[in-house]
Amino acid sequence: MKAKRILFVIPKIYANYPGALFPHVGIASLTSFLQREGIAVEILDMQLNYSFDYLLKRVKLFNPDLIGVTMFTYDFVNTYKLIDKLKVETKLPVIVGGVHVSSTHKDVMEKTKADYAIYGEGEHALLELVQGKKPKDIQNLLYRSGKKIIENSRRQPIWDMDSLPFPAFDAFDLKKYTYCSVDKRMPISTSRGCPFGCTFCAVKLSLGQNFRPRSPEKVIEELQVWYDKGYHTFEMVDDCFSFDLNRAEKICELIIKSGMKISWLCAGIRADKANYKLLKKMKKSGCTYMAFGLESGDPETLIKIKKGVTLENAINTFNAARKVGIACSVNFIIGHPFETFEKAMRSINFARKLPVGYVNFRNMIPYPGTEVYEYVKEFGTFIYPPEVYLSETANLTSRPVFETPEFTVAERKKAEDIAFALTRKMHLKFRFGKVTGSVLWVLFARDEKRYEQVKSVMMGTKVGREVFKIMRTK
Repeated sequence: MKAKRILFVIPKIYANYPGALFPHVGIASLTSFLQREGIAVEILDMQLNYSFDYLLKRVKLFNPDLIGVTMFTYDFVNTYKLIDKLKVETKLPVIVGGVHVSSTHKDVMEKTKADYAIYGEGEHALLELVQGKKPKDIQNLLYRSGKKIIENSRRQPIWDMDSLPFPAFDAFDLKKYTYCSVDKRMPISTSRGCPFGCTFCAVKLSLGQNFRPRSPEKVIEELQVWYDKGYHTFEMVDDCFSFDLNRAEKICELIIKSGMKISWLCAGIRADKANYKLLKKMKKSGCTYMAFGLESGDPETLIKIKKGVTLENAINTFNAARKVGIACSVNFIIGHPFETFEKAMRSINFARKLPVGYVNFRNMIPYPGTEVYEYVKEFGTFIYPPEVYLSETANLTSRPVFETPEFTVAERKKAEDIAFALTRKMHLKFRFGKVTGSVLWVLFARDEKRYEQVKSVMMGTKVGREVFKIMRTK
């Protein structure tokens, strides 16, 4: 097929944060890549509370040749329904991509009326399709041939990341995104892929285990583009920003040399890939916050989940960050394979003592295609089937979705109640200060349901975002 006009659709998913925090980085990258080749692109992000009827109006007005739907594993059942409704109402070809396709491959084609799907990176496969290349010759593509679904071979990842144009964030209505409007904050992806093998992570299924960096010079060039447009806060959204320590240092040095007065956050950094020298340069260049993924405070569990980090290493890094003056949070998960209630409590007690701003505890979600998912299938018991826990339970209530002989559902609930309460209390104190945070904890956050209701108003409405902006201290 050939297409000159593509409408990208980002489905509504029911996640912990209402609305959308940032424009979708993957869709922004595809958009700029296609636009460079003369393809007209429009984007409708249904997380901004657009209805299906509005989507149909946009289809009629834009008159695309092809509709592209990105898929999250969360809420995939409702996205399957959306795909079929689009096929019925528009009669247009539909192509699906995203992490869910990379995790489940043929499933989306078998259970929907989608015409095509792309797993892994989508830029070249999608361009080749819309330029008329035969489907059988396009790597990373799934397509229909009669009643059969054909899955082509995987292509090599994009190694020259500098060859890609900057993501087209200006194709989104930026004022409707929480972080873009509250902080004037823009996401920046400086690399793709993560070379580590954590058992619970689905990143390697879509972006691979090869660390593929952009050059420091290109990163600075993109920062400058948005800085000149009035965005002075940035969030590095890599999975492993500092895998190459020298490159990370060079980015910091170039930020300083550029004269841009920015603040920036690092959403993905490993405790074993940061040292005092780097952290000091990060601070000097404007870094104000980092989120580390540690996942467990139990040494044996860290080995079993293939994290590759020791507790001693982590504590040294957190102390170094505190010394240079960068605020940190640390992420933990309750419910690892082979974990017990005692080991989970070891993580919680370890987290209480860390020299960081706050900790985040999350429920283990077995994503299809991961080692954890296969472990639960073989040794555990699903409390809910994937189509339920990925659409409802995990997102809305953060309750256990499986159990094992070593860690029963009752024990998991008990551990999670303690861990999630710690997360809420520490986060409020960090964000609003100790006094105000303690008051908010007593008034709203002791009860998880009430906390989620208040957060929905604060983060999901225009008035709430303005109140949040005034009240917070960080």
